[in-house]
Amino acid sequence: GGFTTFLAQAVGHQRVIALDMLPTMLASMRDRLPEVPAVVTNARVLPFGDDTLGAVMCWNGPHAMLYEDTAPVLAEIGRCLRPGGTFATYSFRNAEDPIYRHFVASIYLPQAEQGLEMYDLDEFKGWLDQAGLVVREESSVGLAFFISAEKRAPGERA
Repeated sequence: GGFTTFLAQAVGHQRVIALDMLPTMLASMRDRLPEVPAVVTNARVLPFGDDTLGAVMCWNGPHAMLYEDTAPVLAEIGRCLRPGGTFATYSFRNAEDPIYRHFVASIYLPQAEQGLEMYDLDEFKGWLDQAGLVVREESSVGLAFFISAEKRAPGERA
């Protein structure tokens, strides 16, 4: 809920919908932001119509997904964003360092009992392109990457 709090302050709580697959995460947010609607669901099937959202923020989230879920989730976000809509995210790149890889593979989350797998940045950007999203801004600090992308208009080329 920390990022949701910031977002609600920036754009107004009436323009924000919080979504998580873990009810405990949303319950924690609910104490601080009772006016923000909360939806418990897996992002592979978002409960929104095609081209209905103006923006999606998946902050501190992709690296907690199963690796194989990432492309379908990005495609689902692309389906729900309206043309010109913005997608903002940050996650982590993979590294060759065996200690880093061991640490990442050792992280336990209910949705990733076998540990996490970080991203090849070019592959991640390829999934964005396949979802109809054009990267408009990109930066990184260490292994973290930050991306802002926009949904292409119908017929617009990558």
